[in-house]
Amino acid sequence: MKKKLNFTILLLLSFTFFCYSQNKYDTKQFFNEYVNFLTQPKNWATEDYIKLLLVGGGTYSLMHLDKPIKNFSMTDRTYDNAFLIETGRIWGEPITSFIVGSIFTMHGIATDNVVNKKIGFEIYQSLTYNLSALAILKNFLGRVRPNMTDEPFDFQPFYFKLEDYWSLPSGHTTLAFSMSTILSKNTTNKDLKVIIYIPAFLTAISRVYQNYHWTSDVFLGACLGYFVGEYICEIHNKEEIKEQPNFNNLINVNIGF
Repeated sequence: MKKKLNFTILLLLSFTFFCYSQNKYDTKQFFNEYVNFLTQPKNWATEDYIKLLLVGGGTYSLMHLDKPIKNFSMTDRTYDNAFLIETGRIWGEPITSFIVGSIFTMHGIATDNVVNKKIGFEIYQSLTYNLSALAILKNFLGRVRPNMTDEPFDFQPFYFKLEDYWSLPSGHTTLAFSMSTILSKNTTNKDLKVIIYIPAFLTAISRVYQNYHWTSDVFLGACLGYFVGEYICEIHNKEEIKEQPNFNNLINVNIGF
């Protein structure tokens, strides 16, 4: 609890960066868009509900494969702390999103680079939005982690006391895919668009291999992270294209210092 409180304080302090912003991507916009995100489901179209059904169905289907996949991954623990496994875990840590977002935000403000400022702003948004969604889903579903049980259908809804009951969805995977999605959508370099997802996939693999999550947990987390990242980017890109016709030219040279 203390660790989460300290991180929350860091996140709130980070908003002071936006106080030095001018015109776009400031604290006021951040909170206004956060409120819009919370109320977004009431504006969902048919295709959004179809996506929800597909993700839910995919998650449930994978639950039937969770146990054999766990048994297979537990047969060899040689790589439990291997470089790639740890790289994946670190990419999904909340502090990583905080640091990456801070770098882009501070650079964007210091050099008046609107694209890097936008990227930092969006990473902060993805972190906040996803943590809010995860808090609701994890507590509502109350799925027991695989390192606590061999039964993938072991659920204890509304069990707020222990993280051992917060398996579904995977928080690390959610944050990892959300940040990778934002970085990917803010570049037109086709190779980079693909490469930037590699650490996110490593995150998903590491969470299963280190026995902190079921495979269905990381699937739902990846979907949640991707759709949140996509939602954030689409809103800002539509606004920028409307207000600044040459914004696509800026995208071509972004993610650069």
